[in-house]
Amino acid sequence: MTHKEALDILSGLGISARKRWGQNFLCDESVVKQIVEAARISPGSSVLEIGPGIGAVTDKLVQTAAQTLAIEIDPVLAGYLNDRFSDNETCRILNRDFLDVQPSTVIENIGMPGTVISNLPYNQMTPIIYKLIEDYPDADTMVFMVEEDACDRIFASPSTKSYGALSVITSAYGKKEKLFNVPSNCFYPSPHTNSTVVRFSGNEGQRALVPGYVNFVREAMSLRRKTLLNVMNSNPDRVMNSEKTKAFLENRGFQITARAETLTASDFAELFELLRTDI
Repeated sequence: MTHKEALDILSGLGISARKRWGQNFLCDESVVKQIVEAARISPGSSVLEIGPGIGAVTDKLVQTAAQTLAIEIDPVLAGYLNDRFSDNETCRILNRDFLDVQPSTVIENIGMPGTVISNLPYNQMTPIIYKLIEDYPDADTMVFMVEEDACDRIFASPSTKSYGALSVITSAYGKKEKLFNVPSNCFYPSPHTNSTVVRFSGNEGQRALVPGYVNFVREAMSLRRKTLLNVMNSNPDRVMNSEKTKAFLENRGFQITARAETLTASDFAELFELLRTDI
């Protein structure tokens, strides 16, 4: 698909790209091919695509013979995709905001997805990733297109400016890889920054921690200037075991005044397990 083809589709539908939904449509066939190849899809497997837009990636997914559910928030584009893929029995289009879609709806359509693909809108990237990790922990592979600065947050190290809950929670899912960069001119309209395609590969041992883990990390990282102990004890609805937390910090060589941003993803996982009876 070229920029002109993308523009022609939108013009034919009587719409333009909408900023409120972060719409920048991928128009480079070689990038589309790389994304689908990175997802390592097998014929007959189940794929969840979030934000298919004008269907550049969806078209390639259909060619893999995978059972595909594409969830599109834009009603006009969802209608266009329904018409475009109406003759394909392996592809279903759902006009919904993904953040409002229950896992049961996805499972009713394609079963539990083994693969997730999305060109993530920057303004909704974090809640979408959190929801995916919480609701679909059994997915083997997740491939995302993210803006460059968002990529920095995903791969940040402890005690750095970009390090936060997103860095920790994505590590809990499994292995993270930066695959390749995508210039802004590969999209229509062109965004103000380049993008990066990343892949998460699920790790069974770590994913066992998912129930309750996302909220635990988000709360711990919510007040970066407070000590970990103070953050843990600041929620009146949750009784944290201070002695366990203190012992944890001391046993791993941390000061009692340590902030959450100094802990690694492994540290968070161990602390979560230690406090599970108190959470």
